[in-house]
Amino acid sequence: MEVILTPSETAFRFRAKGASGSVNIIANPDLSGPDAEGMRPMELLLAGLGGCLSIDTLVILEKQRQTVEGWQVVIRGWRAVDGPRAFTSIEVDFEVSGQVAEPKLRQAIDLSLKKYCSVAHSLSNAIELDVSFTLNGERHAS
Repeated sequence: MEVILTPSETAFRFRAKGASGSVNIIANPDLSGPDAEGMRPMELLLAGLGGCLSIDTLVILEKQRQTVEGWQVVIRGWRAVDGPRAFTSIEVDFEVSGQVAEPKLRQAIDLSLKKYCSVAHSLSNAIELDVSFTLNGERHAS
């Protein structure tokens, strides 16, 4: 998996492009300006978690022959006061309507969270981080 990030013409605004699409990434309004359109990096992390949990849960519900008519997931993150301001807790709230049995929904969410969602697993476990950079065409390990 690879994502390529390129700057836009305006400072602190970027375009991230992956195999399946692209998204605008911005800094806070003080840096990228009040008219910047896109998501901030920590918002993208929350969106990734919500998307991963949603896909898994909906696939499981479909296999259980449950009929989902409405779907919304609200993901809230709380961050540390001091730098690097990592998330200290994340709350995920599923809002579902349709012909869905409560035990089936509970089971589907639980399976996604504990077994299938790679984003949730990445957040809950220690992550090995391999950092490198390219400077003037020369690649370096950090």
